Amino acid sequence: GGGWLPPASYFNPYSLNLDDWLDAAVAMGAKYTVLVAQHCSGFSMWPSDIAKETGFEYKYSTKYSPFRGGSYDLVKEYVASCKRHNVLPGIYYSLNQNYYLNVGHGKLLNTPLVPGQANITQEMYGQIVLAQMKELWSKYGPLAEIWFDG
Repeated sequence: GGGWLPPASYFNPYSLNLDDWLDAAVAMGAKYTVLVAQHCSGFSMWPSDIAKETGFEYKYSTKYSPFRGGSYDLVKEYVASCKRHNVLPGIYYSLNQNYYLNVGHGKLLNTPLVPGQANITQEMYGQIVLAQMKELWSKYGPLAEIWFDG
């Protein structure tokens, strides 16, 4: 919240190595890990491409980041690193909150949009959530855990 939505272009890490993350997890004895693929801001750590399915271009993801030319898929790299480290992958998806879509507690908020927020309907929100969960649950192979709150 707070009346400001950071642009997708802010995701531009200068030093990102998921093998380092998994090395640390293994050193602590982890058998599985959970990646936050999308949190309350609505920023998606994969290049979400749901326009064909929903008619809505989701413009708040790594696809709209300058990092690696917008082609970076952190979820894909995370799952691959988990396999290399013999750690089971899990994914968290924020079902209940999405500031990019002006959603709180699973419902479209009746508040003025701030720059960068998408103007959608409650019905479209449901379509977006289903399409993005379908992407996450079907695109990356077996997952040990699927976690969302709400």
